[in-house]
Amino acid sequence: MTRGLGIDRAGNRAGDALGKRRWLGGVVVAAASLVAAAVAGVAGLANRNPLAAFAGAVIIVLGKPVGLVQAIAGLQGQRGLTEAEAALLTTVYRGSVELSAIRLVPGRSGVFGLSDRPFTLGATIYLKAPALRDDILVHECAHVWQFQHLGPRYAFDAVWAQLRRGKSAYDWAAELRRGRQHWREFNREAQAEFLQDIARHRADFFDDDPVAPAARFALADGTDHSELARATVARVRAGLTR
Repeated sequence: MTRGLGIDRAGNRAGDALGKRRWLGGVVVAAASLVAAAVAGVAGLANRNPLAAFAGAVIIVLGKPVGLVQAIAGLQGQRGLTEAEAALLTTVYRGSVELSAIRLVPGRSGVFGLSDRPFTLGATIYLKAPALRDDILVHECAHVWQFQHLGPRYAFDAVWAQLRRGKSAYDWAAELRRGRQHWREFNREAQAEFLQDIARHRADFFDDDPVAPAARFALADGTDHSELARATVARVRAGLTR
């Protein structure tokens, strides 16, 4: 997993320990998140694709000070995962994501609130609402998984996919039509959307570890993607990026 996780975890614990001093706790968490992002960014330069890693680090490291300033100004709050949210993500990811490093920003998010679409910056998920649907939380946590296993380059990969494909970047079926037959070949948004669709349509698919051979994942048109789904879930749970 990417470096900086320990800093995120420590910052989150310190923020929680402040209890009623929520403003100060939010500032501490945001400050730790900035430091963790910087550490991950430097470490990510050793990635097999250093240019993408550098660009991703720039995106995250530029975004983190905005979060810190907003926390200081009281423009964004933060919280950890609820027990139900942690249980859901444990069921899906089976320990391949360090959940204690995740922080959620519900509701107000300052300049990040210009769009109502949830997004993830490192290990911080901007909900844009008090709570998220389970399948959307699975999608956003997929980006945390990408960050923790690939480093900051995931941010550039995701932005680049959106710039190139627009809304179709989220269409994993389009990735299959382009000849990308394996989940690891999908763009970062399509990867997250595939997991989200499994959670949306067949949440019980995640109940077993490993996934039961009888588990099925098919779309409304009857197209069966069970084998792809089983291979993907196994790969995600094992933390395999290639």
